[in-house]
Amino acid sequence: AEIEFWRARNAALSTLCEQLNTPNARRMLEVLERVESQLLSGFYGFYGELEKRYIEAKDNVKFLATLERHFKHILHGSLLQIIDTLPSMMNALRMVWVISRHYKEDQRMEPLMARIAWEVANKISNQINVRTIFRDNAASSIKLITEAQAV
Repeated sequence: AEIEFWRARNAALSTLCEQLNTPNARRMLEVLERVESQLLSGFYGFYGELEKRYIEAKDNVKFLATLERHFKHILHGSLLQIIDTLPSMMNALRMVWVISRHYKEDQRMEPLMARIAWEVANKISNQINVRTIFRDNAASSIKLITEAQAV
């Protein structure tokens, strides 16, 4: 969900920035500059904030795309795939934390880590049905529980 949020935000802000950089928009700004319009200071303030948010969204999409493979393994993979994925995903998360301007702050990284932990816990709870675990084959139940503990 995190990467989809940033992709949607990137697309919306990209469209706005492109529209504000069209020749017609530039000509309108030139006219407003010539007549020394009071509107320009407010516009440039909002435009600067828009560009800042667009760069943030673009960077976040780039960094989260490096984690997307890991996210898919958690969502769609087996418990063994999750076990194999976690070490490399943690290394990738560390790289995002070190390099990213947005995720370098703990208050931004913590919610992402919490969502990942929730997805892992949700996957385990979906894999282990407490109502049927004792009715199933003992060997397969033990194997499944052992895999869940390893995660």
